[in-house]
Amino acid sequence: MCRLHVLLTAAVVSFVPAFTEGQLGWTCVTDSAPWPARYSYSAVAFDNKMWVLGGRDGLHDVWCSTDGDSWVMVTSSAPWSPRGAHAGAVFDNRMWVLGGDDGVNPMNDVWASSDGQSWNLVGGSAGWAARMCHSALAFANKLWIMGGYDGNNLRNDVWYSTDGDSWVCATDSAPWTPRNTNVVALADRMWVLGGWDGSYRNDVWSSPDGVNWDLVTDSAGWKPRGSHASAVWAGGIWVLGGYADNPLNDVWHSYYGNDWDIVNDSAPWQPRMAHASLVFDDRLWVLGGTGFFPGGSDVWCTDRLGVEDSSNPAGLVADVPLAAFPNPFSAAATVRFSGRAGTRAFVSIHNTAGVEVRRLILGASTPIGRYSCWDGKDDAGRSAPAGVYLLRLQTGDGELCRKLVKLR
Repeated sequence: MCRLHVLLTAAVVSFVPAFTEGQLGWTCVTDSAPWPARYSYSAVAFDNKMWVLGGRDGLHDVWCSTDGDSWVMVTSSAPWSPRGAHAGAVFDNRMWVLGGDDGVNPMNDVWASSDGQSWNLVGGSAGWAARMCHSALAFANKLWIMGGYDGNNLRNDVWYSTDGDSWVCATDSAPWTPRNTNVVALADRMWVLGGWDGSYRNDVWSSPDGVNWDLVTDSAGWKPRGSHASAVWAGGIWVLGGYADNPLNDVWHSYYGNDWDIVNDSAPWQPRMAHASLVFDDRLWVLGGTGFFPGGSDVWCTDRLGVEDSSNPAGLVADVPLAAFPNPFSAAATVRFSGRAGTRAFVSIHNTAGVEVRRLILGASTPIGRYSCWDGKDDAGRSAPAGVYLLRLQTGDGELCRKLVKLR
């Protein structure tokens, strides 16, 4: 029996989670930033600064910081109306504020700024319905919004724009339930992470185009929740805090949306919801939120990855050598691999008999975070049958294998 067949049938996977419980440290940069306590606001990293934009109740101020401790109020009164539950994003070298509500009515205006002081009304009434508690992100050279609540109904529509003014409906009914949710972008896909659809959810969906969505898992390792924060950092997806019967302060991580590792069962910051998380200065940050006392304006950040200290003498591993997502998959699976600089990589797909079905990578260099894609076809261009396959990575340092399941 060939070695690959033994590996597959024994379900041996040479994979060690890069983050383990309690391994990630947090520092309180300030327990009381000068900006007023807030929740249901947006925060972005832009122009080598962190930015805080509006929020409940009745805020439309803009603040920035280069270190999380010292903050500058750029304006106390941006031209967009006071609002909360809006979405913020960075796209086309500008910061964007999209929709939200003024405490009474949802909105669908779109604003952009390159400095936080001067804001342009790009769209006074976008093509998508006015809404709050939605998500926005930059992906594939487009600005996207999806989901949320329009004042009467939860939504699961997906829209995109190349300029913030003209909008195209990618789908008016995605397969995930209408909801308030969090969305991030990683590895040429957008990821919907749980949320509230009348009940708290912990399902994960991904899409390469906003039209076709794959259910990555209907039950992630973390507790079903809403009003959580999410981010992409260190090559993976992070879910932080939120609400599920009570405010939460747990931190979870996944490289491909299916398997999740708990990094902090109880982070040192107070349990919270409607807070913000962003990536800045090679660290993950948590800012403000509600559900705790006094709360609302504290700022926390993680340790930098790969920096050795007395609490982590080995240093944190910032990458996973081999992963595929979604897994299981239907149309295509993105393959992520990495290795020691200077080594060569060979990535291939094998069936349960150990026979090579497809060679994806032949002798490529292996910097951290390289990607390929398997479209479910063999080397002759024929569609491979549904079933279990083995994803194999070979480098000069050894070999790693992982199961990969094709649904159809």
